[in-house]
Amino acid sequence: MSGAPLHPRLDALIASARSSAPPAMAVVYPIDLGAISAALDAFAAGLISPVLVGPASRMQSVAAAAGLDVSKCRIVDTPDVPRAAADAAVALARTGEVQALA
Repeated sequence: MSGAPLHPRLDALIASARSSAPPAMAVVYPIDLGAISAALDAFAAGLISPVLVGPASRMQSVAAAAGLDVSKCRIVDTPDVPRAAADAAVALARTGEVQALA
């Protein structure tokens, strides 16, 4: 192997994202380990500032059970209904509080 990047365009995109302040991203209804882990991994990589939008107690329980710390994430508590979380996330985007939705 030559040591060249395997995905030069992806590497360039990630480098560009890291060079500026990470955008606030609403992560809608992250009630499973995969969604919470992905948000925290992107946060740790400096790619996003996650805003977890959904039932706070449920999201915190999933994170705690896996030993994950969501205390540095903004949490927007909604009823335990996906549509309520989606509506809240869209409202955050409309007001400019988040720059992206996931």
